[in-house]
Amino acid sequence: MMQTPDQASPKKRFGSQHPRDLSAVHRVEGRAKQALDTGRHRIVAATVGFALAFSLVAFRLVELGVFRPAEEPSLASAQVGSPLGTGRAEILDRNGIVLATTLPKPSLYADGHQILNPVEAARALRRVLPELNEAELVAKLSSDSGFIWIKRQISPELQFEVNRLGIPGLHFQREMTRIYPMGGLTAHLLGFTDVDNNGLEGVEQAFDQRLRESPEPLRLSIDVSLQHLVAEEIAAAMTTFQAKAASGLVLDANNGEVLASVSLPSFDPYDPGAKTEDQIDRNLLGVYELGSVFKILSLAMGLEEGVGRLTDRFDARQPLKIAGHTIDDFHALHRVLSVPEIFIHSSNIGTALIAQRLGAERQQDYLRRLGMFAPLKETRLATAAPIVPHQWRPSTVATVSFGHGLAVTPLHLAAAAAATINGGFYLPPRFTPAEGPVEGTRIFSSETSAAMRWLMRLNVQQGSGKKAAVRGYLVGGKTGTPEKILNGRYLKNRRMANFVAAFPMDRPRFLVLIMLDEPQPTKETYGYATAGWVAAPAAGRLIARLAPLLGVEPAAEEAGEVADRHLIPASMGGQFLASR
Repeated sequence: MMQTPDQASPKKRFGSQHPRDLSAVHRVEGRAKQALDTGRHRIVAATVGFALAFSLVAFRLVELGVFRPAEEPSLASAQVGSPLGTGRAEILDRNGIVLATTLPKPSLYADGHQILNPVEAARALRRVLPELNEAELVAKLSSDSGFIWIKRQISPELQFEVNRLGIPGLHFQREMTRIYPMGGLTAHLLGFTDVDNNGLEGVEQAFDQRLRESPEPLRLSIDVSLQHLVAEEIAAAMTTFQAKAASGLVLDANNGEVLASVSLPSFDPYDPGAKTEDQIDRNLLGVYELGSVFKILSLAMGLEEGVGRLTDRFDARQPLKIAGHTIDDFHALHRVLSVPEIFIHSSNIGTALIAQRLGAERQQDYLRRLGMFAPLKETRLATAAPIVPHQWRPSTVATVSFGHGLAVTPLHLAAAAAATINGGFYLPPRFTPAEGPVEGTRIFSSETSAAMRWLMRLNVQQGSGKKAAVRGYLVGGKTGTPEKILNGRYLKNRRMANFVAAFPMDRPRFLVLIMLDEPQPTKETYGYATAGWVAAPAAGRLIARLAPLLGVEPAAEEAGEVADRHLIPASMGGQFLASR
């Protein structure tokens, strides 16, 4: 029987193989499988390695981009003594408006090892930074130092121009620099910092440690809106009367907060080295004999001690002679004057007679308690020390009573005058907001304070302060026009013009002081440059703009008349005086 191919035996289908041949096949298959497994393991290992590497790179990018601030390499900070990138808290006004902040700014440095041609590099840099000294720059770039400051804190535009030079070895270090958004408006008050962010003047210096150590912003009592108004009004008066300088401040008489403080001319806080002698803070650092505005204090002392009551009269018919000195009035009336007349006509003779009754000891005691003999340390800011007479002679008692012989800053006077209208309490001036009610030192009784409010109001109604009147508001005030001193002599044609105002006098809270240095007369002032003609009108215009912002509502004319009649209590002669 024949067999089909399908029925053939396995040997015949596959052919006959020797056992050794099968073993060789198995060895080949094993090596192939081993090679395949090895390749697979290597691919897996490479994949894991690449994944780890990319993960590390990704983590580093996230760390640098998200968790760390953007900053330049630390080469500069490693090579200089003072730390760079100094943190410094912001300074805000009372409403949260930024007055000073810190922002990054590039600083240019060089690596001397990388500078190929110091001469060419210096010449190229001078094209971008012409203020650099070429010889000094060549010497710096020729050194072996790995870190050389070229120019610190340059603008981004200059950084771009330096980069365009393409000079190897020039690098940038990011530093932090102080920025003052209000510029010259707050320059005197805030001061400035040096290149390493150390506070040098003003608030920056006074609160330097606080600004460095705390990240919380420092909030001031200043209202930048009021600051703008004060600056505009005193600048206008300064221009109109061609004054050498001017200053103005606004004080809350009930807690001592300084709401605005402006001194002109101001300066550029980014270039403080260019300041001139005229660019000083006159409110805090200028010391002056402020003249008849001192009569506010002198009459308050007389009322408090009972030596100058409102119904008393003093003989001002003739000049007063004291130890070889003659005291006269600018506009002498040559008659007996009541205390209110002494105030509204600004009589030096009458004020000196009251001071004589008071005496040197009591006068000095009041002035000392009113802070007039020492710098105002409570403000934390640097304030000038008053110039106090070495000896307190009878003539000193007389001249100090009307603002000569004792020189103080305008801020000294404002704080002292506030004590005469706020119920009788002296409150040291402050540049940070008060936290709750402030307890002051009682200097005058409430009756004396009420009488002074009435006198100041009367002066704006009938006396030298009439041009400070503001329709709808009960404004009170006092003028002062002292002669300036040069080499111990008073100069007849060089004067200061000062006006102290307060409002509203029925509920006194705000005090305004305006000062013009050497104002010149105009045709409109009929040749006068006294305070009643130049400073009082500026104060009135300022109050008209300040009052709405301060929440002081205008009173109806009838209500104002009623308030005027009741400003002074009957116990101080109110019924008698109101009927006059």
